[in-house]
Amino acid sequence: MKYIRITYDCEKCGVSCTTTTHNLKYRDRHKNEHICQKCLIKLEKSNAVFEAVPVEFHHQIFSGCIDYKIATKYLRGISSKILVKFGCSICNCECCIRWSKLADRKHHRYDNICLKCLDNLIQNEPAKLELNRNNSKLLWQNKDYRIQCLRAFDLHNKTMQTDPEYANKYRRRSRSVEGTVLINGHKIRFDSAYELIFLWGVRDRYCKIRRCNFAIAYGNHFYHPDFFVVDKNGERTIIEVKGFYKSNVAEKQAAANSYIAETGIADSYILYDTERLLIECILRGLGGGHMWKQIGEINNATTIAFTDPKHQRIASIGISRFRRETKNKKNIEASLHR
Repeated sequence: MKYIRITYDCEKCGVSCTTTTHNLKYRDRHKNEHICQKCLIKLEKSNAVFEAVPVEFHHQIFSGCIDYKIATKYLRGISSKILVKFGCSICNCECCIRWSKLADRKHHRYDNICLKCLDNLIQNEPAKLELNRNNSKLLWQNKDYRIQCLRAFDLHNKTMQTDPEYANKYRRRSRSVEGTVLINGHKIRFDSAYELIFLWGVRDRYCKIRRCNFAIAYGNHFYHPDFFVVDKNGERTIIEVKGFYKSNVAEKQAAANSYIAETGIADSYILYDTERLLIECILRGLGGGHMWKQIGEINNATTIAFTDPKHQRIASIGISRFRRETKNKKNIEASLHR
């Protein structure tokens, strides 16, 4: 008998397949049926699932992912690694979880809850919270553990005081205008709108501008100056930029001058407050409108990477337009929830 090579579309998944009439004829199961090898394996390994789920839903089994309602209705008590698709009942995110993992949960078994929300529910249960509190108390009674924690805490506090880069990485984030600005081919970090405006305003005045990478002791604390600059004559200056918040300015200024005298790291120290910024025409006016207008001009002239995407949007379209845009979005969201 002559065997012919044939091409067909799988009856289950629709994939195009090529085989011979010999292979179709001598299969152990589903002889002469136009079913691909992958679907044959699924029929073999997921036999219990196919028997439990009505025929009209078999196409979902062949696709490898079935709907949550179908799974919970027909597959309870059946172990399978097939994926189950559902929207989390708490956070509404779309999830795909293996049925076996959903069925083997110790808490909220079969519930359509994602792993993140499930973990939050477990950790916030009163019994679990009480257990964690008791475990923490027992752990803190361990002398070696307590000493290790206190040492780590002291080291962190000391490094936050003495290492400006470490302090910038681990400090608490604020709502200030922060990011980096490209000046003369170099990215320079700024921690406030005044610092950004200052950097752009003096870009041609100094041949070198960088963040200060040292800390200055004053009292029982350490002070991190903002910038270290070198002008075209080679004179080195430590610069501090201040807006309206001027905490311990006099003490810090005295400490900086003493540090310069002791180390010779710079030739002078300059404090740029809002008054000096205005006198030197670096800042053109006070208030949010003036500030964002200048930042918008800087944004059009160079590359600014803001930490907060909101600030990037304000710099692009202006503060007034941004406020209208935000107000319109809130009105639209309110109308949708009515």
